[in-house]
Amino acid sequence: MAARKRARETISYPIVQYFEAPNTAPAETQDSEEDFTNLIIYSILFFFAAAFLFVIINWHLDAKNQPTYTDNSFYPVSLLKLFTLSFITIGVYLAYWFYRNWLYLKVADKSSSMPIARGIFNLFWYYPLYKRLAKDSQQRYLENKVLVKPLAILFASLYLLVNLLDNADYLWLPALVILPLLLAPLANYINHIDTDESAAYAYNSRWLIRHTVLALLMIPIMVLTYGQNLNILPSDSVVAGSKVFDYNIKFLQRKGVFPATEKIIYFYSDAFLDARNDGNGFTHNYVFSYWKDDNAEFQFENEALSSVKKIDVSYAESAAYSGEDEHRFRRKVNTFSVLKHRFVFFNPGVHLQSMQI
Repeated sequence: MAARKRARETISYPIVQYFEAPNTAPAETQDSEEDFTNLIIYSILFFFAAAFLFVIINWHLDAKNQPTYTDNSFYPVSLLKLFTLSFITIGVYLAYWFYRNWLYLKVADKSSSMPIARGIFNLFWYYPLYKRLAKDSQQRYLENKVLVKPLAILFASLYLLVNLLDNADYLWLPALVILPLLLAPLANYINHIDTDESAAYAYNSRWLIRHTVLALLMIPIMVLTYGQNLNILPSDSVVAGSKVFDYNIKFLQRKGVFPATEKIIYFYSDAFLDARNDGNGFTHNYVFSYWKDDNAEFQFENEALSSVKKIDVSYAESAAYSGEDEHRFRRKVNTFSVLKHRFVFFNPGVHLQSMQI
């Protein structure tokens, strides 16, 4: 029995890239490479922190020196700047736009409203702002030049709905385009009021260096984030095989990671930009893992599920699956366990660690 146990331990090997290839590089070289990588990471983090600090300080100094305009009840700003800053600030500028308009209205109406709260929770304050602008239009022009009421109700409803749905992976980027478009009728009315707001409009519509710095910081982050949401780039989530891009699947098949007749059920890659550099997953009949070694050579391991008796797991700190994916994956793993007469541990955020054949 002892010999049998030793034999079983001998043929148990890892499937995920946690095992290490033989390493002949000197320890000093490895340390130097690790130090250089850390230096790059810390330099990037320092650059981003310094740039964001510059944007905040520059904005604060500019706000302190902002001129005041008489007979001015609203916050006029060009639609181009409204759209652009809304996009590169991931919607934060819209909260600021609401805040500034409600702040002017608080002074003009001598009300006890809370402009900051109305800015933060602006999804609920579209229609109240429309009503106040329509009232202003009636007083100034004896007619509603803002937006007809049925459309205002529709736009307010859409504004609320889009805000509620923009947390979804595939909707937050379209939401950044849709939300300022829904605000355009309100902003357009404010921009064309016949007062000295033309001077305020010119001042508020300036494009400053902090806006350029902010765009240079945010656009790459947004591209990376949305690329991960669309599964164009690797992310920290386990994804269904149907979401893996076809060129990645064909690459793995050409490398022999799994047969061309197989379809991936679930897949995970923690590579930075290219899922072809590292990943693991399973098909209906195979479990596989691949990586690039220290010499940038492509390596992989796979095994038929018919040979697997047990899968050991390590638990991640947070869930890597959505509830729906967890349910489907749990069902598949449980089915697999029954067929193999083995108990398989499962938890959201789990990583396959080793398998025994």
